[in-house]
Amino acid sequence: MSDYKIVSVVERKGKFHVLLIIGTGRPKFVFTGNEKQAFNIAKQLAKQYKCLVHYTTDTKVFDTIKPEDEPPLVEG
Repeated sequence: MSDYKIVSVVERKGKFHVLLIIGTGRPKFVFTGNEKQAFNIAKQLAKQYKCLVHYTTDTKVFDTIKPEDEPPLVEG
């Protein structure tokens, strides 16, 4: 049984990072650059390693919202 492989594209502060994750090891940074270049490199790696590409955008925006700042849920 072989280790699983994931190519991950992460967007942070306007930059796109391509990471290669093999098994439970640490992610390896492969590339940092603009969106188009990162997506092309991610596709190439996915073909090479026969795996899927995982896209993640910057989620820090949601960390600043406190539960009390959210509007109440309205059932209707």
